[in-house]
Amino acid sequence: MAKDENTMVNNGSGYKTGTYNPNSFNVFDSGLCFLIYMLASLVANIVMNLVSRGVKSSGTQLDPNVSMLIGILLAQGSMLIVTLIFCKVRKVSYLSGGGFECRLDWKNILYGCMLVLGIMFICSSVHEQFAEDVQSFLLAGGAAAEGAETEQQGNIFVGLLLNFIIIPIVPAIVEEGMFRGVVLRGANQAGAVFAIAISSVCFTFMHGNVYQIVIQFILGLAIACVVLLTRNFLIGCIMHLANNLFSSIIAAILAGAKIASPVADKAVDAIFILIGLALLTIAVIYFVRMLLEKQKNKLLEVPEQITAEDEKKFALIKTNNAEDEYEQVNWKNVQPAKFDYAGMSYSYKGKTGIVNGKGREKPAKLIYAIGIVFAIAMIIVGMILK
Repeated sequence: MAKDENTMVNNGSGYKTGTYNPNSFNVFDSGLCFLIYMLASLVANIVMNLVSRGVKSSGTQLDPNVSMLIGILLAQGSMLIVTLIFCKVRKVSYLSGGGFECRLDWKNILYGCMLVLGIMFICSSVHEQFAEDVQSFLLAGGAAAEGAETEQQGNIFVGLLLNFIIIPIVPAIVEEGMFRGVVLRGANQAGAVFAIAISSVCFTFMHGNVYQIVIQFILGLAIACVVLLTRNFLIGCIMHLANNLFSSIIAAILAGAKIASPVADKAVDAIFILIGLALLTIAVIYFVRMLLEKQKNKLLEVPEQITAEDEKKFALIKTNNAEDEYEQVNWKNVQPAKFDYAGMSYSYKGKTGIVNGKGREKPAKLIYAIGIVFAIAMIIVGMILK
């Protein structure tokens, strides 16, 4: 099966190793990864609560921004650890491989960011109103009443660090690694529609914030669609970063307009909707044309264009077990979710392994359901205990 990690293999034109990992997650891997993370998230929440209680019992008032920073690092750290463990065990590259890449593609990145910003501008006022309605409902029911009357101001420097560095960058790498790199990529075995839907639902409830359910779900759908279409994880990361960065800016503008006057509030809403419609229309037209072009080429059996940069990314796969030679397969010919090379030996970065096969779909979907129910239960319990 696996050879010594320094073994080089013969691909018929000299001894070398592949530059691209053909391995991918399957649907069972992705469901199990999500469930295990939700359990790890519960542990992280317990640790955070113990820390908070310890600080309060000592008579020290913990800065709210510092508390938020610790919470984010615990949650993102546990997510990163779970994802990396799955990558290691299943021999899958983090945010790369298995028919996907991670590279700068400025044109698609630009349109991806336009799509996200268009959604944000259009949905900002709706999202704000939804959050206010949910909060009013919870307060009327007695939940979340404690601490609702007064808000303690946090350290300004830590607040700026959170809003403009930590929150935009860290989740853009860590959350994309799990929800697009593992969940979307693995769930794609059961079909693109299922993968987009389940990854977006998991992404939404993972945040544990009932106020952001609508905007998180729409954002998850947008990123998942673009990542599957472009087969480029980096575009999803930058779309996520743009959303997190500009959400703070947009929220500040809306808050300022509301304070200024009702007229300013309505005017800003109208301007945001117009800008959002323009950005969203341009981005949707661009990606729909890309999708139609790909479908046309698929029907006509036109092979994907392979650039000079693409030629540098190839997998070495032993397609014929009867021979001791490995075939050089360009990364674009490693189709996501197809598992065409399942069970075959491959060489990557001087190491050899076996390409993963498909997972069982029914048990995977049950695991997803358990994970989602668990996430919803955590949200409800958190609202009750708040």
